[in-house]
Amino acid sequence: MLNRESHSSIWPIHPGRTAVLFIIIFAGVCWTTDTMAQNWYVDVDKKAMLRTGPGNARKIVNTVTTGDRVVAILEEDEGWAHVRLANGKEGWMVKNYLTLEIPAHLLLAELQKRHTELERRANRLEEENRQLKSQNEEISTSLSTKTNAMESLSQNYTE
Repeated sequence: MLNRESHSSIWPIHPGRTAVLFIIIFAGVCWTTDTMAQNWYVDVDKKAMLRTGPGNARKIVNTVTTGDRVVAILEEDEGWAHVRLANGKEGWMVKNYLTLEIPAHLLLAELQKRHTELERRANRLEEENRQLKSQNEEISTSLSTKTNAMESLSQNYTE
């Protein structure tokens, strides 16, 4: 059985070292999680090759085009990245073809879709506004007519 003195000499606890170790582990987990959690996109002129390993001599397993989403960069090696695509396929590609920014043509398509939705919503709201104005006018006219009738009855009642 270990006594307290021998135990502390085997496992010395130093608050400063523990804090540094914690920071190193935390930073490593954050960096790994951050790299894997970001959505990367392929941005090439035409197509890029997904290969079995880093280098142009490796076998082509798939092609990727601009806008294909990369969900994880698993490893990097001299300008090459081992990636996992959104469809689950994995392979190596030139890292320069990867970007965190959504490619312009995808962004444009998304913005056009959103614009169309907003136009439809604006048209519906304008129509609803016209209907509410019309109803408001009818109610105002009815109120005015009934107010006049009430005043007339009130005058007749007091006379």
